[in-house]
Amino acid sequence: MKICLLTPLFHPWNAGGAENYVNTLAQALAKHHEVIVVTTKGPKAREQNKSNTNPRVIEINPINIDSLYSVIQKRSFIWTIKKSLWFILSMWNISTYVQIKRILDVEKPDLIHTNGLKGFSAFLFSFGKQLQVPQIHTVHDYELISPWVTLFRRGKPISRFNILDRIYMGFMRKISGNLDVVISPSQFVMDLHTKLGFFKNSKHIVVPHGMTLDCNAIPKQNATGEFLFVGRIIKEKGPQIAVKAFKKIKNKNVRLHIVGKGPYLESVKQIADGDQRIIFHGFVQNADLKQIFKRCSYLIFPSLWYETFGLVINELMNKGFPVIASNIGDIPELVIDGHNGFLFEPGDVDSLHHIMEDLINDNETLYKLSMNAIESSKKYALEEHTKSILEIYSSILSAQKNSLQ
Repeated sequence: MKICLLTPLFHPWNAGGAENYVNTLAQALAKHHEVIVVTTKGPKAREQNKSNTNPRVIEINPINIDSLYSVIQKRSFIWTIKKSLWFILSMWNISTYVQIKRILDVEKPDLIHTNGLKGFSAFLFSFGKQLQVPQIHTVHDYELISPWVTLFRRGKPISRFNILDRIYMGFMRKISGNLDVVISPSQFVMDLHTKLGFFKNSKHIVVPHGMTLDCNAIPKQNATGEFLFVGRIIKEKGPQIAVKAFKKIKNKNVRLHIVGKGPYLESVKQIADGDQRIIFHGFVQNADLKQIFKRCSYLIFPSLWYETFGLVINELMNKGFPVIASNIGDIPELVIDGHNGFLFEPGDVDSLHHIMEDLINDNETLYKLSMNAIESSKKYALEEHTKSILEIYSSILSAQKNSLQ
């Protein structure tokens, strides 16, 4: 089977969970199938269509106001204007459409699997019908619903859509109407899209993202009073909520480890206000990260936006971390309150504080939750995920073959 994965970003430029996921999937599929990854040029040079490696990466150079990469890295008023203009233009990028169409005409894949539009073109969804091959799309965020792809605007999740949102959404509903199959990593994300009228002519399948499991994970037994936040330091991820809740704890021997970097870091440090118990690690290499993991008992996941799939949650659960998380988006599908962690309402500092306070010295609860966390993570094995994706591919190819007979 010859598979074409279309993704705006790809390894080694990993801007987030979606890009990591596509890289992992490409490597897994390439073990038994020919895989082509079409992506945009990143800041790190790669051989373009010159290698016999599998998966094979083919890069295009989209013509936008700025490259996707520079837009991502800048934060300012000008950045906001550029981002908005860039997003609009990238959605109707004829140059990108022509470049990708040429590649597909030459490569002739058996199927196309898209993983995002931003930086590419909204016209990507027309390729399947044009080339008469099945087209699958995985929803990684809310880019079809709003240009604010996290549905997080003015410091809070979007609860009502304005007229511009509805115009945008109407266009996106129309162009996504040709997809054969739509895959979502969570039921929450699929339900939100279908309630808004998306994918009426497509088959809907929920397939949680997979990961490589640590088969030697050991449950945590000693409550250390040390908590962990790991992720990009942006407002919608809620690091400020973790810091505010932690500061309410009077115990001098507890610690909050914050791992990651991002544009909101300085603001979070100001909220910490020099509290020596709060340790900002910045970006951490894997070897050092393992040492931090050993010290900490719980993962704090205080997200404020509608998470599509908390890959960090599953990865850390697999390492024995119970998770204290916001009850928002897909998170309740992963964290079962009182079983493998605890849930609190998004932004509720007092509730998070009380949960953390109660767990500081509770070895028995930690051990029970940790065992359950490891067990919960096993259902997300990469092998099972890849098997599910291949079954979808085979099913849609068989259906197409039968329809042509």
